[in-house]
Amino acid sequence: MVIPIVPTTLRPCRACGADEERGQARTVVIGEDRLLVTWHLSHCPHYLADFVLADRDS
Repeated sequence: MVIPIVPTTLRPCRACGADEERGQARTVVIGEDRLLVTWHLSHCPHYLADFVLADRDS
């Protein structure tokens, strides 16, 4: 089985400023041709919003 390699982008949160060194939580967006990981502090409003949206049916 061949597992395709997808380009991954790591980025800090614009709201809380967390990055891969000091982030406590992350959200992941998976697309056909990319993987986007955004770091957050656990109390960040962006992380909380992403958590709520991820629980909804698409």
